[in-house]
Amino acid sequence: MGQDHLRLAIRLERRLYLHYRDAGGRVSQRVVWPFALVYFEQARVLMAWCEQRGDFRNFRADRIAQAELQEDRYPRRRRALLQALRRTRDDAGHSLLPETDSIDR
Repeated sequence: MGQDHLRLAIRLERRLYLHYRDAGGRVSQRVVWPFALVYFEQARVLMAWCEQRGDFRNFRADRIAQAELQEDRYPRRRRALLQALRRTRDDAGHSLLPETDSIDR
């Protein structure tokens, strides 16, 4: 999945329909609201609100098999999503960023 496509969805605040491959190779489909693309040494991670899970999720860009930009914008602003994520992580005592060992897998 090209990072330009992901960055466009973030910039336009548009929903993405993802075909995502987990560590075991199983593919799932989901609609997400992408709001950040984070770069690590070994992986790029898309941070998004997942409609299926009703929660924030991190998606390794190299595991996104397909992403389709949807016509509609997501209902909350990107900045509001990032602020909500920070509050959620702070309240739970977690770091804003995913654990590094989960990225290395």
